[in-house]
Amino acid sequence: MAVTKTRARTIEKLKAIQLELDYPATARLEMLRGETVVVKYGGAALTNGGLEAFAQDVAYLSRAGVRVMVVHGGGPEISDEMERAGFAPQFVAGQRVTDAATLKIAERVLSGRINREIVTALEKAGCKAVGISGRDAGFLRARYRKGKAKGPDGRETPVDLGFVGDVERVNTRLLSLLQGGGYTPVITPIGVTASGQPLNINADAVAGAVAGALKAASCVFLTDVPGILRDPANPETLTHALRYRDAAQLIESGAVTGGMIPKVAACLDALSSGAREARIADGRVPRSLLNALLPAEPQGTALSP
Repeated sequence: MAVTKTRARTIEKLKAIQLELDYPATARLEMLRGETVVVKYGGAALTNGGLEAFAQDVAYLSRAGVRVMVVHGGGPEISDEMERAGFAPQFVAGQRVTDAATLKIAERVLSGRINREIVTALEKAGCKAVGISGRDAGFLRARYRKGKAKGPDGRETPVDLGFVGDVERVNTRLLSLLQGGGYTPVITPIGVTASGQPLNINADAVAGAVAGALKAASCVFLTDVPGILRDPANPETLTHALRYRDAAQLIESGAVTGGMIPKVAACLDALSSGAREARIADGRVPRSLLNALLPAEPQGTALSP
């Protein structure tokens, strides 16, 4: 048994060394040492089977001294679980309508399954990881979200989203304690109101709020698109760099639609709250996190204030 365990550790160490040989340090990596990077690992990226590779990317950054925090989604998995239970998922402007039954399913899938899978993968890759929910120690204080939807006449009308929230406050002290202990936090996007009611929060919004509260060096959103497209139907319109005002204009003009709305809005929230940059990249490709964060010409779209 001891020989087997020793051999397994040796294999994992060799894999880590090989990764570092394949992806040498860059000047940008040196700039990120000691800094916080918040990564939103999207539900769509999760379903592509790339969790092990993602965990290796996080481990690589952690070994280099970058303080990584992971916020995970799980939208596709929640929808699948809802359909198996006989419920039809409903969305308004990219936000899931959440009744009591949907909230229970969301918590079960996010905290009970996906968070544990990510923590396990990170531990195997060499990270000291710990899973936390926004409910833990009031980590994510939330308030009910006021939904809006455009009618046929183009006017916005109020929509009841149910148990859906916005981040009101982030307990940065808890995150600092975990970082100080050398842990990589893996955050489930469930918040809690002042009265103790749990609320489902869009994972993109949580990542943006956490990045802003921590004044992160970067907030990276890994998803199932190559970045921000000026024309969603034309991949040739990928924009590699955007300023805050230009990204906001893309939302207003309707160029950014559906599930991309909360992602770009979260980028803007992170930037306006103190994060130094935000990036959106395709999480389905090899080395997605490293390629989105480290090269001089990174993959995806980089947003700056």
